[in-house]
Amino acid sequence: MNPLLAVSSGGARTRNAISSLEADGEILAAALKRAVPFLGKSGGGVIFAGATSGLPGEAIRALEGPDFVANYATNPGGSRGQIAFDATTVGVLVDGVLGGGKVRPTVKSDRKRLSAAQTAFMRRVSKSMIDSLGETLAPRGITLTYLGDEEKSSDDQATSILVLFDVVFGDIKGRILLAVSSDVSQPRVKAAPASEVVVDPRVAAVVNEVEIELAVELGRVRIPLSKVTKLEAGMTLLVDTSVGGKVIVRSGRHELLRGTPTTGNGQIAIRITEQAGRHAT
Repeated sequence: MNPLLAVSSGGARTRNAISSLEADGEILAAALKRAVPFLGKSGGGVIFAGATSGLPGEAIRALEGPDFVANYATNPGGSRGQIAFDATTVGVLVDGVLGGGKVRPTVKSDRKRLSAAQTAFMRRVSKSMIDSLGETLAPRGITLTYLGDEEKSSDDQATSILVLFDVVFGDIKGRILLAVSSDVSQPRVKAAPASEVVVDPRVAAVVNEVEIELAVELGRVRIPLSKVTKLEAGMTLLVDTSVGGKVIVRSGRHELLRGTPTTGNGQIAIRITEQAGRHAT
């Protein structure tokens, strides 16, 4: 591919991804909030703050520390992403859940690392949020798999879509950063397989009793209007179907079946030879 075309294509894909995520921003924020019931019960909130493109590694390093970062995988495609929490958000979540709802700035930015207990707690929270996001995106054909925080992502230097959320609790404001691969732009909704469609048997019973009118099209012919006006009883009108040829069975304008003319019990009948779009075996 021409390099200029490749750049153009990549830029369009990134713009589409940003637009798609911006359109779903409030839905994604709600999914994050659902994952931590404490926020809703205590008047806290998660607010969508925008989306842009950039390097996840740089954006994460710019967060107030000590932060917490976890990885996840996106399918289809298998691309990696990260969810990151700054020190303020970690403090709000740790104090709010483990501290009985009393939020205090106990996680200080001058500390370089979280404690073992705080790390274990944030693992549970981040997994819950990824699972909640996955449930929200599942109808669009996207699944998210939580990978944890122990493995450093190999994609943190690849350009991604950076989705920003503000975690608000009173006058305290923290930040959650969600790094999403630009390959995940506008996924299509997957249609459920026919075998998974459940039909109420009562509805099916009623529908099965509905009668429709079928018409048999013996053949067609095109003749000048001047000859149509001269047609009289006793004349023979030839159509384009040969003797033993196939005729069409319709319901309204829809072709349903094809068959050959025959007789049965003294009446004209049609022996079905194929369904519309399918050939008889």
